Amino acid sequence: MTTPIISILSVGNELLDGRVVDTNSSWIGYELRRRGLSLTKITTCCDTIDATVESLKFLLSEADVVIVSGGLGPTADDLTRDSVAQLLGVELKLHQPSLDKLEKWLIGRGRALTETNRRQAYIPAGSELIENPVGSAPGFIATYQEKLICTLPGVPSELKHLFLNSVMPRIQQSFLQKDSAKEVGFRVFGLPEAEVGLRIESCKLPAEITVCYRVIFPEIEVLFRGESSLVDSALSSAQSVLGSHLVSTDPDLALEALIVKQLTEKGDSLAVAESCTGGMLGEILTSVPGASQVFLGGFLTYQNELKANLLGVPSTLIEKHGAVSEEVACAMAEGARKKTSATYALSITGVAGPDGGTTDKPVGLFWTALAHPGGVKAIRTNFPSSRDRIRRYACYVALDMLRKF
Repeated sequence: MTTPIISILSVGNELLDGRVVDTNSSWIGYELRRRGLSLTKITTCCDTIDATVESLKFLLSEADVVIVSGGLGPTADDLTRDSVAQLLGVELKLHQPSLDKLEKWLIGRGRALTETNRRQAYIPAGSELIENPVGSAPGFIATYQEKLICTLPGVPSELKHLFLNSVMPRIQQSFLQKDSAKEVGFRVFGLPEAEVGLRIESCKLPAEITVCYRVIFPEIEVLFRGESSLVDSALSSAQSVLGSHLVSTDPDLALEALIVKQLTEKGDSLAVAESCTGGMLGEILTSVPGASQVFLGGFLTYQNELKANLLGVPSTLIEKHGAVSEEVACAMAEGARKKTSATYALSITGVAGPDGGTTDKPVGLFWTALAHPGGVKAIRTNFPSSRDRIRRYACYVALDMLRKF
């Protein structure tokens, strides 16, 4: 068995004229990727038999599997079943159990079965019906020259259910050996994309391994795809060259989600004190579901007076060293931890620009500090960039301090 070539055909005028965004294709691509598979083409066509048949022929010229979404409703422009029947050279046949189920489904909603509704119970002769327990239109799988045409309703909730429970198992049964293909991914922080690429290249990975990079600023996602044993070995090599910059071996687990997960597992809590980031660190943390279990809150002390009044930072410390300094960052973190009784506290103070920089403290300079039960530590970082990128990068440097600790 080999890894199949998979394509998608999305049918619908509404996808072409901007009324609807095709989220189905991106979702299918994501689900395939999780299983070590990938798409080669995504095509969208209008609601006509000619366009659908020509699009299917185009995709099937190289694909082993074409997943079709849309065009299975009851109206006159729902012509996907007719198009597949024409391609196969067969008639549409009534599937009586589907008609009975559809009639019952409509009666349960106070509606009567009409001739228009009956269209949904027809499928191309010789094809395999996919029951739809979450909607009215069933899907079907047809075989064309030993290739699969997997046709699904366009309603996202219905498509997802049928894809996961019927289509994906069929693809695995027809084309894949168990665990023959695999994908692993990880997230990296603290290195530019070019440096990550150089380090990965230094591993001299086998040509059979496909490597994909994606910047999710300020993190970088790296994916390895290939045969299971090769992928596992590649991941081990990558870990050795990336060291502590490798944040998570789950590509879907961003740094902030990892922090919330680790704090939750340990039963610890976190507070923050922010100056130049203006509450962004707190926003990033609270974007993670479940953060309320571990994140106590924060202090937005943009002005020096509030650093002193809310966090207890001595005014003399600010006067001597300036607000952007190791000393003030440490005092902010200690003050936040003391005020909230949190296990940990993070602080950020810096020059986000575009104005306000000096020779000694240029735009992009910031200090992050971590107060913990054993004391406090701070890190100086210089990241010259735009204002928003400086602020966001500073938040992740702070979170990364806690991760490493």
